[in-house]
Amino acid sequence: MASGFVIRKNQYYDSVFLMTVNRRISEVPGVQQTAVLMGSPANKQLLLDIGIQAAQIEAAQPNDLIVAAIADTAGIVENVLGRLDEWLNAVQESAPTSRKMPHAGRRFGHATSYEPGGHFSAGRVRGTRSPQGAGGRAACVPVQR
Repeated sequence: MASGFVIRKNQYYDSVFLMTVNRRISEVPGVQQTAVLMGSPANKQLLLDIGIQAAQIEAAQPNDLIVAAIADTAGIVENVLGRLDEWLNAVQESAPTSRKMPHAGRRFGHATSYEPGGHFSAGRVRGTRSPQGAGGRAACVPVQR
């Protein structure tokens, strides 16, 4: 198994958008688990709880996007993470007009880091509050095939 992550500075997305991106990435053949979440303290703790540690993750801020994948091969991980703009744009283009974010084209900048190490998938847990008050925190779960 191989794993890796990408952090995008100052690219905030709501949880519905992130879950949709996560679902699409998790459907790629050979992908075992994925995580698409914001760099909130609670989300970083979830990564730590499952053994994902890196200085870049620790330095991530609540408005930073973290995307991670574990797959059968390093090539699959690199392909998935290398296609991040494609995943983000596909979800953005399929969103109802009322959910589309302004200036979305400017949000998909260059990755600030890519590191091996990440074995998780993101979802939401009802009843907890994120620092932004978005009504949930990420939960790490295996991808079900």
